[in-house]
Amino acid sequence: MERRCSVDELHHFIVGLLEVVGIGKTSADITAQVLVSADCEGNESHGVLRLPIYIENLEKGRFNRNPMVTAARTGSGTAVVDGDNGLGQWVAYRAMETAIDIARESGVGTVSVRESNHFGVASYYGEMACKECMIGLVLSNTPAAMAPWGGRTPFFGTNPIAIVVPTSINPIVIDMSTSVVARGKILYAAQHEQRIPHGWAVDKYGAPTDDPNAALKGTLLPIAEGKGYALALGVEVLAGVLSGSAWGPDVGWMYDEHTTPVNMGHFMMAIQVSRFLKWEKFLERIDEFMAAIKSVPLAANVSSILIPGERRAVTRLERKLHGIPVPVAIINQLNQLASKYKVQPL
Repeated sequence: MERRCSVDELHHFIVGLLEVVGIGKTSADITAQVLVSADCEGNESHGVLRLPIYIENLEKGRFNRNPMVTAARTGSGTAVVDGDNGLGQWVAYRAMETAIDIARESGVGTVSVRESNHFGVASYYGEMACKECMIGLVLSNTPAAMAPWGGRTPFFGTNPIAIVVPTSINPIVIDMSTSVVARGKILYAAQHEQRIPHGWAVDKYGAPTDDPNAALKGTLLPIAEGKGYALALGVEVLAGVLSGSAWGPDVGWMYDEHTTPVNMGHFMMAIQVSRFLKWEKFLERIDEFMAAIKSVPLAANVSSILIPGERRAVTRLERKLHGIPVPVAIINQLNQLASKYKVQPL
């Protein structure tokens, strides 16, 4: 069972709850925007579902309620952001803001981020660049969930890659984990007592499983076998090793019982299109490019070729009009927090 909540209702609830636990208004607002955007686009595994675990980590001091997020310029086109263990959404937002500011000056802004946390959907920050007529690139390491190809013990995270490209209509949104599926989808299945498809993960013995709980104790599988492993490794170098943050198994997991900082790392880039091609010409070419893709003859039983980002744009429009479906079990969990902190329930 589920209930439809309006975008404004969900946003207001999240902000209210975060402010009560000590998060500043601006940081709470940005975090709410990122979470609601995920739910609005159909990425429920990265939406309001995550709020209770954020609150838990704030309560026990694992996340910093009042971080001093700093951005240090290190060259004409580069900067290092230290998130001071703040909420990942706020840290990542500040980092992409910095990348955009640098790109306005230098054409390309590249930012390395340390001391961060789970930041939700990577493409949100890429879309920030799009709104400024730029291409956005976002990488992040995450807690160990996937073995290197040939292994059976988690070492790499799902290590997402997002590339967001502006067009004259909706942006092209490439946002994917380097594992077959994001771990959030397995968490979602476990919470809702659903089976998962074979091919997503193996159990702790390396055997295929459709049990999400066994998968969480085992390891996710990389996309395209060894190629996915190689991509995850590349992300780990840029987001983890280069940033000075934790890497591999040393990245903390906010769902465990530890209280030490997670120390997640990100890598962001904003590319100003007009430094390479006139903006109007770029839009003309990118639209021609997408039209050419869609004109490719269709395979059997296929009605149309989709550009990455099309489905989420349709879902976003529908949910803004008719509300976001939130499982009743999650609403009940959120309302327990509302009761505890004496804020208006959903």
